[in-house]
Amino acid sequence: MVGARREHLERLRGYGFGRAEAVLIPREDWAWLPGYLAGMPHGFSFHAPALRHEEYPEYPLKSAVVDPVPERRAQMRKMMWRELELAAEWGARHLIVHLQRNLLMDEEMPPAGWGEAEGLDLAVQEVGALLEESLRVGVPVHLENMMGSPLLHSPEAYRALAEALPELQYCFDVGHAALDGKCFGFAEVELAEAMGLNLESLHLYDNHLPERVDFSTLREAGLLRKYPVHPEHQGRPGWIDTQACLETALRARPDVLVTFEVYYRLDEDHPHTAEGIEWTVGLCREVAGQVE
Repeated sequence: MVGARREHLERLRGYGFGRAEAVLIPREDWAWLPGYLAGMPHGFSFHAPALRHEEYPEYPLKSAVVDPVPERRAQMRKMMWRELELAAEWGARHLIVHLQRNLLMDEEMPPAGWGEAEGLDLAVQEVGALLEESLRVGVPVHLENMMGSPLLHSPEAYRALAEALPELQYCFDVGHAALDGKCFGFAEVELAEAMGLNLESLHLYDNHLPERVDFSTLREAGLLRKYPVHPEHQGRPGWIDTQACLETALRARPDVLVTFEVYYRLDEDHPHTAEGIEWTVGLCREVAGQVE
């Protein structure tokens, strides 16, 4: 499960998790973090940036591999390279990196004449360099589908990127896929299918979305939510098709690493969240058994 503060990570123990993913841990929790992670029997992963640094010029989760602005790409490389070194130093199993910048949330358009062909060329260049650094330090990189980018969003683009760089590894974020699907016109399960054999991990949660998504008003509309996964949401109008995405991912990669995400202010009912976790674990075992 993903955690961004000590209070979040400590809550994981109550759900019986033996693995954690750390992101944006504030400075006051840095000294505490190594001892906590050492107690994770199944290891841990980092999400860039794992530790919150004050020197970042903007909100650091905006930083992404596919970004049309050269200055921001240079900052991205500096951050990602440092995160890989940090992950190696701490012993993280892998590093999650956002693939594309959410341009539309900031009402930013790509350069004139740029589309997915240009975005794909940029992705091949930048991901290739990132994978070389990943190999050098010995920490795998999982490329997470971000959202809101005219430069890279379609399932076809994800397939093409994997064909160009067969060694790359994807982290499928179900909520980002659903938001992009609403904006650009595809079902979230199509993106899970496109990632196929390159899938290594999942970010799993539930969210309720309208038929149309405008990224520029996403926050104001209250649509950036990560509810704990629960069977009562499945099949209901407007909710992410989380079950179909999970089943599709598991059929492609039965050993894919399922990572729960949640907005902790929405995790108010421990038994309810625990029910969703138990349901998800049962579904994983069921699908894995069918594949075997």
